[in-house]
Amino acid sequence: MALSLADVGEAVADVAKIAKTLESLPNRFSAFISAWYSEEKRLMQNDYVTTAFAALNVQKNYKNIKSQTSHSDEKRENHGKSSLCYDYSTLLQNSLLFYEAQRSGKLPSDQKVTWRKDSALNDKGDNGEDLTGGYYDAGDFVKFGFQMAFTATVLAWGLLDHEAGYSNAGALEDGRKAVKWATDYFIKAHTSEFEFYGQVGDGIADHNYWGRPEDMTMDRPAFKITASAPGSDLAAETAAALAATSLVFKTVDSAYSATLLQHAIQLFNFANTYRGKFSDSIDNVRCCYNSSNYNDELVWGAAWLYRATQDIQYLNVVQQEYPTVQYWVGFDWDQKTSGADVLLAQLTGESSYSSKTKNYCDNIINNQQRTPKGLIFISEWGSLRESANAMFICLKAAELGISADSYRTEAKRQIDYILGDSGRSYIVGFGTNPPTHAHHRSSSCPDAPATCDWTQYSTTDPNPHVLTGALVGGPGANDDYEDVRSDYQHNEVACDYNAAFQGILAMFVELACYDYTTVLQNSLLFYEAQRSGKLPSDQKVTWRKDSALNDKGNNGEDLTGGYYDAGDYVKFGFPMAFTTTVLSWGLLDHVEWIPKSDTPYIVPDSVDDCRKAIKWATDWFLKAHVSANEYYGQVGSGTVDHASWGRPEDMTMERPAFKITTSAPGSDLAAETAAALAAASLVFQSVDSTYAATLLEHAKQLYDFGYNYRGLFSDSITDSQCCYTSTHYEDELVWGAAWLYRATNDQKYLGYVDELYSTVQSMYGFDWDQKFAGAMTMLYKVTKDEKYATDIKNYCNYVISSQSRTPKGLIFIYDWGPARYAANLAFIFMQAADLGINADTYRAEAKKQIDYILGDGGRSYVIGYGDNYPTHAHHRSSSCPDAPATCDWNTYSGTQPNVHVLYGGMVGGPDKNDAFEDLRSDWRHTEVGCDYNAAFQSTLAHFVELGY
Repeated sequence: MALSLADVGEAVADVAKIAKTLESLPNRFSAFISAWYSEEKRLMQNDYVTTAFAALNVQKNYKNIKSQTSHSDEKRENHGKSSLCYDYSTLLQNSLLFYEAQRSGKLPSDQKVTWRKDSALNDKGDNGEDLTGGYYDAGDFVKFGFQMAFTATVLAWGLLDHEAGYSNAGALEDGRKAVKWATDYFIKAHTSEFEFYGQVGDGIADHNYWGRPEDMTMDRPAFKITASAPGSDLAAETAAALAATSLVFKTVDSAYSATLLQHAIQLFNFANTYRGKFSDSIDNVRCCYNSSNYNDELVWGAAWLYRATQDIQYLNVVQQEYPTVQYWVGFDWDQKTSGADVLLAQLTGESSYSSKTKNYCDNIINNQQRTPKGLIFISEWGSLRESANAMFICLKAAELGISADSYRTEAKRQIDYILGDSGRSYIVGFGTNPPTHAHHRSSSCPDAPATCDWTQYSTTDPNPHVLTGALVGGPGANDDYEDVRSDYQHNEVACDYNAAFQGILAMFVELACYDYTTVLQNSLLFYEAQRSGKLPSDQKVTWRKDSALNDKGNNGEDLTGGYYDAGDYVKFGFPMAFTTTVLSWGLLDHVEWIPKSDTPYIVPDSVDDCRKAIKWATDWFLKAHVSANEYYGQVGSGTVDHASWGRPEDMTMERPAFKITTSAPGSDLAAETAAALAAASLVFQSVDSTYAATLLEHAKQLYDFGYNYRGLFSDSITDSQCCYTSTHYEDELVWGAAWLYRATNDQKYLGYVDELYSTVQSMYGFDWDQKFAGAMTMLYKVTKDEKYATDIKNYCNYVISSQSRTPKGLIFIYDWGPARYAANLAFIFMQAADLGINADTYRAEAKKQIDYILGDGGRSYVIGYGDNYPTHAHHRSSSCPDAPATCDWNTYSGTQPNVHVLYGGMVGGPDKNDAFEDLRSDWRHTEVGCDYNAAFQSTLAHFVELGY
């Protein structure tokens, strides 16, 4: 959001104070912090606070925002929802640093975690086999092969399916190194076809030691499985890890990949031939990990070998063993069934596996115990690990088209709970109040030669080394958590804790994350920049001043106020009314979820600002409605206005006013304005009942005017035809009647609907001229009549499946303002989804369209937000320097960016081939418009509600 330093108050006017604030902010805003420092000089010169700093302020007051959010019903209950974006790329990189900190053996020259040194260099098998390397399991120094193999399998799965996420985060090479550190060890541990070392180190002896791994002197025995002491679970899980990793390296190092696959095949054969649980053969492991069964690992391992080899024999093993597997609520080192199900669904496409995956996720999301703040709670020990692992499965299901929207939304809630939505971070070294006393020996120890023993364990001092990226166990069932070293159930870390979590981060990087809250707030600033008339004292967009103070009707009526339409200074009542109706709809249905703050100079109260945005229009409509059957629908001549380029404050041309009357009717204009006033009356009903009543009275009169005196407004106000020629009015009469029914519950308005509904022409847009899609949706909402549900479903299905698209996926209705049409459709999709119509499909499509606009299309189409946003919008006032500097057609023709950043304005968008030139002269694609932002803004509020 663009705020003048003076407007936001002294609290942020002092650069030193700003810098101090920045230093206290979590890693999720690292990009914004860098942007601030790189732009600080320019910002001071121009006296503006950037969107970046506004976003920082949103984070600063996020607790206030959440604490003031109310809940209307259980369906909308906020379980830690956030539309703020965490820095998933940094988190992914940090998670890989955690794995570096867990390395055993001879460390490489490119080791980044430099406080760790070489350790356990004498790890050997019974016959002197080299067993150095691999990972220490958790906060201790045992190398447990079963957990390490599960970790490697899941890490490899994430790398394999989400290489782009790793690459985009700059973590691909480190990701490969992390999984290879484990698989190199597995190759060493697989000393013969039917012999595999599954553990190095005595769990009991190890746990009696607190110190650095570099200083260990205790015996570190090695334990193995053999044909006579089998471990089907261990061997099959390791086979899965090696098979998955062979795919990771297939195109990178084919020789290494082939070696991995050879060992995987042998180990799976070992597991399948010699049956038994590894914890029955390696009894030392029972101190920590006691396997419950091995059938799930056989299915899991066979599935991975089928993926790696395409050999049908492995599917035969799946079919043979599948009936024996047990179903568990978790997905972890001991329980692989849910992972096998979704992997098999991915590999075979068989509905039986998809169905089981859907049942698993639906049960987890809908029926599993939750903490008060919304964490899915499966186990007291490592609660966050269990939640993240389950969400990994559900995200994989989403990729297969299974309840994609709801599963992705829930996954984001769970991960964002971990990252800070719960009130704190559970990731060491990241976010607000991260753990500093993790149960982790090596990071708790100071550098040598300082002593590290049980005294260090008992101290209340923070760990001397930051174990960056580690996920701790997490809270109890009541969100209770103490950051104490002694609480290993809740505060220990482990390799398997981070594995699925890291894979999810890679998915999130691929999916991208946009700060819908900030974009919503910026959109409201755009409406401030469009204001005409006497500006209020709380105006935030301070480069705009009072303008058009002499706007009058034919008889001297005061017509000041309202909004300039687009990049010009005409006040077109028809699109202004549509804008107001849709803004009101968004605020009315999503008011609880639009950000609020009791410190508006830092975080604007978006509910209040949205009401003000609506009222700025409705106040003008009241002025323009000078008698029951007389309404001014336009001020300013389009032709004359468009012949001028300059500031609105400097206008000297005549600004005629144009009206509709009984002899020059405009049913479309009157009915749309009635809809706007009726919708706004509901917005203000509980805030200002007197004003709401006034709005409703005018709405009724205007609707009667439109209904009784039929005609197109553009036939009566011919000057509007330069820009807005109406095609029909029946849809507005239905639309207006629907809104008046919602506002009054008067059956006569449904009578008008019944009379007119069949006369409306079907069109596949929703915009200033085409209201039928909105009318269908609203009518189903207020009547529950299934005929409207059928119509809106058919409409949405047609648009999604049959409407032309750009190559990158933008639904393309028309070349003039295509992004506006896509955003408007997204709004309709979201409204239909709210009514239970194809919810997952429609929400997913809506998100695709909005995210295209915000950056998924290759650039941002919202001014002041995102990557490569437009800087040359076709918009007079923002292109003009401050007075007294000249602004004329030379300004228009110049190649310089617009002087003022029109924060929040959505430009027209690309052509049908995704091409876009940021040229002031290309009004079809770079102009903004009040109606462009209306449904876009309301969809953003919807996204905030859902926690996207």
